[in-house]
Amino acid sequence: MDRYLRLTLDADGRIVLPANLLSHLQAIDASAVRLVARDGRLWLWSEEHWQARQMGRFQDLVDALEAVRKNHLPTDAS
Repeated sequence: MDRYLRLTLDADGRIVLPANLLSHLQAIDASAVRLVARDGRLWLWSEEHWQARQMGRFQDLVDALEAVRKNHLPTDAS
């Protein structure tokens, strides 16, 4: 599969994905593909994989927030 694909928008602003990309995303028979913009990049995810990994992403967020909270607690150095 090519690393880069040129995608175009139709008149309604929808992106038509080529069959090889839909196949790679396991989205041939699916009703949705998840588009994620992060760090200046656009990511395409299979909706099935997105849902399957959702709890792991929530836990990663909880862990990151907990680490920030621990690093910003005042120390009892008196």
